[in-house]
Amino acid sequence: MQLRVVPWRGNLFVIAVAVLMAPGFLSCTARAQDQGAEASAVAFLRALDSDDPAEVYAEHLGPYFKSSMSQGVFVDQWGMTRIQFGGPASVLLRVGCQAFSQDPQTGRKSEFHYCRFRAVYPNGPIFHDVYLEKIEGVWKIVGFWYRPAPA
Repeated sequence: MQLRVVPWRGNLFVIAVAVLMAPGFLSCTARAQDQGAEASAVAFLRALDSDDPAEVYAEHLGPYFKSSMSQGVFVDQWGMTRIQFGGPASVLLRVGCQAFSQDPQTGRKSEFHYCRFRAVYPNGPIFHDVYLEKIEGVWKIVGFWYRPAPA
């Protein structure tokens, strides 16, 4: 039985290139995922400022959110929140976004994303924390919170 010696120089080069290129490909994929989730979060926050809350509920919120709050309650609560904010945001800045794969409260696994934004409203600055889930290829809101931000 004879052993065949395979020249590794060319194979090592191909392997080295693949290893070096993989992080760039993965980071591009992660950036694209961040951008898709971020764009959905921004569209949601802009819609909260100006659109009919019933339409926001129907278009942007996912089934998990809708299972915990009816459309009527959402419309009532968001109407009061708009009054508290004093009008639409004049500035909306991305603080950061992060992908994750498991809901820490329920343990449910899915494709999730968290984004934090700093918004400036007539009555002061706040942070918006937006949690999204990718459902059938579309980012939907799982939950969102807001809290005062430093001036």
